Amino acid sequence: MCFNTTPYPSSSEEGDRPLTWDAMDVMYARYVNQKPMLDKPAKWYLLQRLLEYADEHKGQVSILELGAGRAYVIKKVLEQFPNLRYVGIEPDPVSAKYAQEQLAGFENAKIVHSLAYNQNQPIAEQDKFDLVMSLSVLEHVKDLKSFFAFGAAHTKPDGAHIHVYDLGHALYPSSLKEKLQVAVCNSVLRQYIPENKIARYVPLEEVESICGAHNIIIEQVTYHNMPSHVSWLKKAGQEELMGLITDLEIKMAQKMPPGLDKEKLFPSVCVWGHVRGQ
Repeated sequence: MCFNTTPYPSSSEEGDRPLTWDAMDVMYARYVNQKPMLDKPAKWYLLQRLLEYADEHKGQVSILELGAGRAYVIKKVLEQFPNLRYVGIEPDPVSAKYAQEQLAGFENAKIVHSLAYNQNQPIAEQDKFDLVMSLSVLEHVKDLKSFFAFGAAHTKPDGAHIHVYDLGHALYPSSLKEKLQVAVCNSVLRQYIPENKIARYVPLEEVESICGAHNIIIEQVTYHNMPSHVSWLKKAGQEELMGLITDLEIKMAQKMPPGLDKEKLFPSVCVWGHVRGQ
């Protein structure tokens, strides 16, 4: 169950030609009436891909979200595909309660207040899903190996995986306290830190290695959320340009080699893949 790995939307019309003002006008017209919108390119792009995925399967899919947060993104998907089955696991009690209230009107949606990997088995061992996802979670996970093992164990053969994670805490700490927190969480001392205090740098190589160990085949990695773009979109209120900015960021990142310079420019990383069929 693989993803369409072209930028959103397909860049086949423009090819590799440089963007002219006329081309930008055409692309702007394509996006200007697009709804719903979110406040950052990575979230917006995730939403579009989820909507495409659900539409391709006529809404008859099941989604497991590891770290549901307040369920902002999935609510927008459920509003268009109310028959979709969704289970979100959220360890924070306040966020879990809010998410439950958000999704109260959807019969097939459920929020479980728990860690996404623990001995209590927050969902039935035999419960499998078409798609397993996480949004801004990996950088806050204490044990990524157990996290991915849990996700893979609850994925149907050839089921999809999406993991969007942020490097902003590590690359752009907002305070000395956060800088020290990241330094500790990046060290061997992480094992002594409570789960709800984890904020760390997550190398793509680590994600690739763990995914490989659990038969998760990575098809595509995209980079998003250039800080200046995020700041401009928020201050200018130009949400209708989100698609144009997203497409531009993906194309720019594709031309850069992997490494810290790329991550500093685009501190949100999206990993798209699937579990190898058994």
